[in-house]
Amino acid sequence: MRVKKSLVPGDSIILDIDYEGKIDDRFCELGLTEKQRLNTVREDEFFKFGRKCLLLTPAAAWYPVAIPPENPVTPVLSHLDFTLFKLKVIHPLQQVMIAPGIPQVNKNRDTFYFFPSYPLQGLTLCGGDYASKRIKIKDITFLLYYFKGHDFFTRL
Repeated sequence: MRVKKSLVPGDSIILDIDYEGKIDDRFCELGLTEKQRLNTVREDEFFKFGRKCLLLTPAAAWYPVAIPPENPVTPVLSHLDFTLFKLKVIHPLQQVMIAPGIPQVNKNRDTFYFFPSYPLQGLTLCGGDYASKRIKIKDITFLLYYFKGHDFFTRL
């Protein structure tokens, strides 16, 4: 995508991009061999959840970026790009979606919106059949998500 506007140092521009597409998992974890990439058990079965859970990290390149998340030739020369995202997730398979920002859900509970209040260097989206609890410690409120039946922390 090309923007036909020159920017001077300190200037900015707002772009609204509606994006949809499919994830090419060959791009994720560039250091893996084809055999390792196709091994869905990964030696420990920790991530063997199928489609019940979702975890998309910036490494999956699941959203447009100005700078690739990793330099495969020289990883130490990878750069960070801070962007102010607004995220809309339509008809997810998972009941609960978690992402950075203030969450909102429409009344049919089939569309989730996230509005981060500051620029992020990457965007992660997590989904599953989670329960949640708010815990307040002094002036800080924590929102904890956990798998149903795994509430081991409230009795602490």
